[in-house]
Amino acid sequence: MLATLYAIAVSFIMAGTSVVGKILAGYGFTPFFLAFFRFGISSLILFPFVSRNEFAKINRRDATYFLLLGVTGIFLFNVLFFAALRYTSIISVSLIGATNPIIALLIVTLINKNMPSRNHLLSLAFAFMGVCLIILSDNVSNSSITSSNLGEFLALAAVFCQISFALLIRYISNKFSSLFVTFMAGICGVICLVPFIINFNWSILLNLKFDGIFSLFYLGIISGAISTLLYAKTVKILGASSTNMIVFSLWPFFTCIIASFFGFTPTIWHLMGGILVLVALYIDIKGRKIIFR
Repeated sequence: MLATLYAIAVSFIMAGTSVVGKILAGYGFTPFFLAFFRFGISSLILFPFVSRNEFAKINRRDATYFLLLGVTGIFLFNVLFFAALRYTSIISVSLIGATNPIIALLIVTLINKNMPSRNHLLSLAFAFMGVCLIILSDNVSNSSITSSNLGEFLALAAVFCQISFALLIRYISNKFSSLFVTFMAGICGVICLVPFIINFNWSILLNLKFDGIFSLFYLGIISGAISTLLYAKTVKILGASSTNMIVFSLWPFFTCIIASFFGFTPTIWHLMGGILVLVALYIDIKGRKIIFR
């Protein structure tokens, strides 16, 4: 039960991350800087609590896994996620993110060389139609169709990166604590991001208003350190599949609630696309018969 509450908390924090990411993009922060700041601050906060004994357990294979965690979950996912927010709405990003569990199951099924079930194929069909309507939403409301579509595809690419991250965490968490895994993934990701922020315009920080300052605080501490740690702990207990089902199915719901306070309202196309995605998730859950502990 506690792990399920962790997953719900992660989903709520991710919804807030979507909003603050959109706010910070308006100030001119690049996706690379936002990803670097999020996990740079997170790593600094977590470092004093990391057990030094765990460093001694790292072998070459583990180092490779930590590097892959940093590349997929910290570098690629965050850069793609924040880039998507520059080109499309936070509602669209969260709704596309909700397809994560369905796509993840398809990938696992193909890896295991099994045929997708009828329920899974049906859920994929509903999810695909839902994503198409979400893309149509921005094409109708935005005269720049190319930019709009780019945002949706960046969000979809971020989904694949996050799935890879979750599957890797499941393996490495068998040997190391969630705190250590979170710290090492963050450090590896931050190192990869350093070359991309060397030419960042640091003067942007001098022009921040209260919403920008609060957004950076939220991004580094709540979204970076707390959310990533809770996610790693939940995956270790429930597994990647069940964790992502809870986190990403609730993400659009929380996003709509939080976004409404900041003036981001869904369109009729968002609502129709969201309903189709939720139907897809319902079919997927019913097919898996997941029991949340």
